[in-house]
Formats: sequence, C-alpha cells, structure tokens
Amino acid sequence: MEMSSAPPPLEPTLSSLIVVSYEGTRDEAGRLDTLGSAEPSFARFSGGHSYSGSFARGMMNGRGTYTWADGTKYEGEFSWNTIEGRGTFSWGDGSTYEGDLKAGLRDGEGTFLGSGGVPKYTGSWRGGKRHGKGTLWYDVDRDCYYEGEWQANQRHGVGSMRYKPSAGSAVLGQGNPRKSKSSASQEGNLYVGNWDRDLKCGEGTMHWFDRREKYVGCWAADQPEGKGEHIWIESRPDNTAAGTPKLMCNKYVTRFPPGMPNVCPTESVGSSPFYPPVTLRADGARFTLLWFGLVVVGRRYTGDWVAGERHGVGSFIYANGARYDGAWAHGAKHGLGVFTFEDGHVYEGPFSEDRMVEPDAESPLRGPDATMQPQLRLHTADLVPAHFSDAAATAERLALEKTVLR
Repeated sequence: MEMSSAPPPLEPTLSSLIVVSYEGTRDEAGRLDTLGSAEPSFARFSGGHSYSGSFARGMMNGRGTYTWADGTKYEGEFSWNTIEGRGTFSWGDGSTYEGDLKAGLRDGEGTFLGSGGVPKYTGSWRGGKRHGKGTLWYDVDRDCYYEGEWQANQRHGVGSMRYKPSAGSAVLGQGNPRKSKSSASQEGNLYVGNWDRDLKCGEGTMHWFDRREKYVGCWAADQPEGKGEHIWIESRPDNTAAGTPKLMCNKYVTRFPPGMPNVCPTESVGSSPFYPPVTLRADGARFTLLWFGLVVVGRRYTGDWVAGERHGVGSFIYANGARYDGAWAHGAKHGLGVFTFEDGHVYEGPFSEDRMVEPDAESPLRGPDATMQPQLRLHTADLVPAHFSDAAATAERLALEKTVLR
C-alpha cells in the first residue's frame, strides 16, 4: 500500500496507505484482518498517521479511529479504507463534527461546532457543504442565527435570519414595549422570507425592532425591490398602562372631527400579533388605526421600490392622518401626486424632490377654504432617503430635526 501526503484540515479523506508497522491478526493470505475479534488492531502509516480498529482483507473496515500527524482525528465507521457512515471528526483547534459522512466528506445529517463554540451548524450536508435544511448560529450567545434552507454553504430558499441584538432594540408584542431606548433588547432584528445565494430575494418580511420599523414585500440583491410596504410602528402613549384596552389614537390624531365620538373598543390585547383595523368615520374624514400588540402603526408607505428606495408609484400615510398618493423617485415625492392634509385640504399637482411645486392662481388646491394656501407638513423621517443604511439615515434625520421646514 502507498501513503499519500497529509490530508487538508477539513474533510480529511483516505487513499491508499503504506503500513510502517502493524499490531494485530492477519488472515490466511497474510492480509491485515481482525478476523471478527473484539480486540482492535493497530497500524502505523508513513507520514506519522495511525489507525486503531477493525481490519478486513487488508483494509480498514468497520469501526475505528484514524489520527493524522497534525492531530486531526476521526472516530467512527469505515468502509474499505474510506470514511463512510457515522462518526466524529476532531480538529486541533477544538472544532468538531459529529454526524453522517460519505467518501470522507460531511454528507447527510450532522453538527459542526467551531473552535470556542462558534460557529455551530446543525442540519443537512452534501459533499462537505451545508445543503438542505439547517440552523447556523453565529455567536456564543446563540441569539444571532439563520434557520432555513441552504445550498452549497449559502442561504438559499426559504429561511429566517435573526440578527444580533443591539442596544435600543425592543421586541414588539413581547416583553415590555415601553422599554427605554437605552436598554438592551430581548432579541435582534428579524428577516423571514426567501433567499438567493446568501442574499434576500423574493418575498420576505424584515422587522427592525431597534428602529420600530417593518417591511413586507419583494426583495432583490438584499434590498427592497418591486412591490412592498414599509411601516413605522409607534410606541403607545406613556399614560396607557400595559394591558389597558384603550384605543391608542389621541397621540396621533390631534383632534377628533366634529361628531366623532371619543370612544374606545372593549377588546383587550390577545395572542394575535395584529388586530383588525379600527376605522373611525365622521364628516367624510377617515382614520384607520392598525394594532400591533400594545403598539400602533404611525406611518406607512405602500408601493414600488427600486434598489431599496421608494421609486415608482406609491402611497405614504402619515401618523396625523395626512397622506400622499403619486409618483416617487429615489425616495422622494417626484412627479404628479395628490397630497391630502389632515384638515381635509387636497393639493393635486406636480412635486419636485419631495416638495410641492408652488401653486399659482389656478392651483388645484381643493377644500372647504379655497383661499387657504397649503403648508406642507412633513415628518422628518419621510425626508430621509429611503435607503437602508442605518448610520446614514440616522445622521440625516438628526440634521433635519434641527432645520425649520419652510
């Protein structure tokens, strides 16, 4: 038998071997063979590798332990000089694999545990790579992980990604949604949906618990693309005790239109994460409140997205009841659109870079007071470009908050 050079540190495989010394029984032909004995035979190979276990017809066959010169060790099943079946690999850095193997590679169901416990993967393998369904934990605390489908070591198919928690996060609908922004979160942000070669692609939902935002819709190349809805979820009023069955609208509607009764529903918070919309009507005004446990939707954009920006046609609904329906370009209102103010006035016409084009004497402004000039009241969060760079968006938002919109 010949002995090849030392195998690589991952998925070490066996080829033909040169035996330097052997302690054990042989068959009638003089070949290495344990002959069914419970006592393992021991062989040392050129290059400093060794094997202790069962032999048959001169080859490793059955259960045994193979140790490479670099300290890598395999203990488990062999089939005619090939690692095949169930077994455990141990590497010099402390990493381990326990599970199914085929032709010396991880194949089937098994668990890999990295040095120091990171990373950890439990699930399906094919040809030494993560393939099929499985869960990969990225940190020791096990609070950052991907669970779902894999293809050739990449997230591919349907799966959920839980990101590492950050200070300021709060799990909506769980624990205390009034937790201080400086407090640590219970869980990190979450994406649930489709993946394509390690990138978000297709239908999916992203929860930014640290920013109290949510996106539901289509993705491409890890960014919103196509049709989707972005929701900003507001905290409940501070004077509302946990579990109080109260309509949470006073914070978002500065006044009730005449004739609208200031009443509250009798439902208490239940197990369902979303309540049906609560719609109030009076004198033609319409207010819709969406429940989310003990929180309520503040602002919402529904429409087209391109490369993570609002682009195309869409609707933006403000927390104060105002709304915009029309064209968007690179995250800003741009083109023809209709802006409905919270007091019922309507501007219909062109927008440029997120602002109305100044109306003239023939302005299409409509409402109970046609002589009233519109004042564009925008939330600063809506003026921040709708890309998904947290650091950049935060900096721009802080700058805008110091600017008086004219």
